[in-house]
Amino acid sequence: MLYFLPTSKNLITSVCLSVLLLCNTIFNVSYAVDPQFEDNPPLISNPNYKFPNDDFTSLITTIKNNNLAEIIQLSKQPGFNVNAQDKDGITALIFASFLENVDAITQLLKVPGINANLQTNKGVTALMGALYDGNIDIIKALTDIPNIDVNLQDNHGETALIIAAYYGNVDAIKELIKLPNIDINLQNDSGSTALMIAANKGHTDVIKELAKFPTINANIQNQYSMTALIGATVNENVDAIKELANVPNINTNLQTKYGLTALMIAAIKGNIHAIKELAKFKGINPYIESVSGNTALDYAIDEATRQCLKQVFNL
Repeated sequence: MLYFLPTSKNLITSVCLSVLLLCNTIFNVSYAVDPQFEDNPPLISNPNYKFPNDDFTSLITTIKNNNLAEIIQLSKQPGFNVNAQDKDGITALIFASFLENVDAITQLLKVPGINANLQTNKGVTALMGALYDGNIDIIKALTDIPNIDVNLQDNHGETALIIAAYYGNVDAIKELIKLPNIDINLQNDSGSTALMIAANKGHTDVIKELAKFPTINANIQNQYSMTALIGATVNENVDAIKELANVPNINTNLQTKYGLTALMIAAIKGNIHAIKELAKFKGINPYIESVSGNTALDYAIDEATRQCLKQVFNL
């Protein structure tokens, strides 16, 4: 049970806590990466599956039987289409990626004219499929392709980098940010970036790698006016807050549409550890007011939080 101070701020605090709970739910929903068909691959699970054409059927059968040498033989047939897709837009390369068949991927990538950037009807690429399962060997094989498009987005706006950040796959992050054309600040349909997602999930190793990228922008706000720092504070990921301090040009004082800063949110939650970490950020301002005219000190949930704020900021 929460203890409220016997002041007029009780109502304000209650409302803010409700808002934060809503924001927390929104964060998790907006960051959810649709697993697409990873748990239920139609080519495997459906015994009545109808193959779209002979080229596709031959390739899938070859991959299923792990008869890898035949892939090259098939590709030599006149008019053979290695990029054939089924009704869901799945190619042999995407299929092999979801099966985590590294040898099949290696053989398919040798076939002239193969297109590794084709997307399913849900916008999923072979690279995205590899990231769902985190197979670093396939990820490396696909990122070594000269024309790989790492910035493609699925039907929810998720990119390969966003998916890797969601799952906390730091090895994949390291491979992806090597690619010369990567846009590290791309946003999904909810306006969230890979950095926001890593902060929200508490993946500090991912934050550390993303922070090294020259163009990283920690001040982007999603459609709910949340930043990476605000998200980390909402979810009480203190280690993520600590790591975000190393991101260049981070603005600790950005506010949500309700005028709440990360410090105010930490005060509302009574997270003394978060308050102490936020106090280390350059330029943090404890005197900023929300839309209702309240500061972080006004929002402190209990006396211990008030005393912490007074001490670290000399209020």
